Amino acid sequence: MIRKFHAPPKSEAFPENKILHKLYEGLKNVFAGRQKSDKVLEHIFYSHKWWTPSQRAFARNVFYYYIQHWRLLWHLIETEPNFQTSDMHRAYGAMCILEGQPLPKDKVFFKLDAQKILDEYRRIKSNPAIFHSWPDWLAEEILKNIPAKEQFETLAALGSRPPVFIRTNTLKGGPRALQEALAKEGIVAKLVENNPQALEIESGEKLFRSEPFQTGLFEVQDINSQAVATFCNPKPGSRVADVCAGAGGKTLHLAALMQNKGRIWVSEIKKYKMDELRRRSARAGISIVEPHLSPDGKDIKRQHGKFDIVLVDAPCSGTGVVRRNPDIKWHIRPEGLAETIGTQQEILTKYSPLCKVGGELIFAVCSLFPQEGSEAIRQFISSNPNWSITEEKHLPVKRNGGDGFYMVKLKRGGGA
Repeated sequence: MIRKFHAPPKSEAFPENKILHKLYEGLKNVFAGRQKSDKVLEHIFYSHKWWTPSQRAFARNVFYYYIQHWRLLWHLIETEPNFQTSDMHRAYGAMCILEGQPLPKDKVFFKLDAQKILDEYRRIKSNPAIFHSWPDWLAEEILKNIPAKEQFETLAALGSRPPVFIRTNTLKGGPRALQEALAKEGIVAKLVENNPQALEIESGEKLFRSEPFQTGLFEVQDINSQAVATFCNPKPGSRVADVCAGAGGKTLHLAALMQNKGRIWVSEIKKYKMDELRRRSARAGISIVEPHLSPDGKDIKRQHGKFDIVLVDAPCSGTGVVRRNPDIKWHIRPEGLAETIGTQQEILTKYSPLCKVGGELIFAVCSLFPQEGSEAIRQFISSNPNWSITEEKHLPVKRNGGDGFYMVKLKRGGGA
């Protein structure tokens, strides 16, 4: 299988069955309650602080394995998805069989035919939606925009365990010094080819508890996400607006590229994300960020024409980062996609006037859908002919590389 599986340690003291029951409760919240998987798992861990690191690792991997391969697992045990403990156990048994792990010693697992499951697993490769566990409509929507020879690998990459990349905070040092600092704490990181600021974490369990993180020497950020700020190409002293900033990953990168000189006007509609941006800015030693929570029309109008660069990291389906947030593929709906596309046009119309004449607007999405990327931009230009495309990039998701992104650079001409 493509998402790495960790069997429980061979110890009679390991409470495998108890952990599984808690995970089943959480999975019901993800699928039936449509809650975000990371928040559900965070709550499980918070409620079970006594779990050891090995128990948490087991829980995390089984939890995400279920979500990533949900459709396949139920297909292999010939059962419609449900949350009955016995059937969830059987799905877990199929997981163990696929990964060559011993089945737990419980009578429900004795009924599983391992050879039948493995034979069907090999046979079902011809059906990518089932084999890679996607809803039919969503698999069809993704695959119709991908050349036939790349389709299997794309879906495999979207189901793979994502690499962990970090971005060096160049305001506080370089990547080699960071690599050495991490090594002192038992964290193995390697330099990334063609990205002078990035490191890939190969091993190390205390990344967020490490001194380099606590002192702001790096941020965790996918390499293709890092490419967005680089694509903006800000200079020291630039005036930049980041209008869908979230928790500020790209904002902080922009500030580092600007050597903490200039101005970054930031807007975000969620307070907890804005609070996190403030904390991250302080840790990184950044002072040029100006956060604005849900600015009103007057506040926005006062900023018209003041910025060299406007970054619109727009809301989207998130299909390009589904391996990091696998619940996306089960939560997204066709009507939700249409709503998101409309929201993108509203944001572009609202914030594009912040850019000065001759300045640049960068539009970026972590989506594989052209409706949310190239088609959205062409729709905007059709209504705003004073904007023109100067550069465009499609970054595909890769099994051992970055997530899927689309980004485009527009230049503002004169006129309305």
